[in-house]
Amino acid sequence: MGLFPKRRDYQEARRNALKLAWWPDSGAADAGQVEDLDWEWIKGMKRPRAAELRISDRIGGHNNLRIIFFLAGVVLPNEPLGRIWTLAILQKKSMRFTDRDLQVFE
Repeated sequence: MGLFPKRRDYQEARRNALKLAWWPDSGAADAGQVEDLDWEWIKGMKRPRAAELRISDRIGGHNNLRIIFFLAGVVLPNEPLGRIWTLAILQKKSMRFTDRDLQVFE
């Protein structure tokens, strides 16, 4: 049924992803803070590359959750912030991404 079979767990993960709306305009940095969450560019990807947002909370019985996102660099009319695309939410079991993961993110 997916990573979050209960709607409230899905909504909690979504709230964390929505914090990306306050993304700082510092795409040159390799890692940093967005609101109260840590992020880092995914190593091993060519540019443009995706990043992972680390969620330290336990949601739906899962820990070590990652929101994989892509900074599109597109600014929409009447919105001062750039567009960010959420690609996936997953539970990361190891520190590295597999080659298959990197292909999927690209």
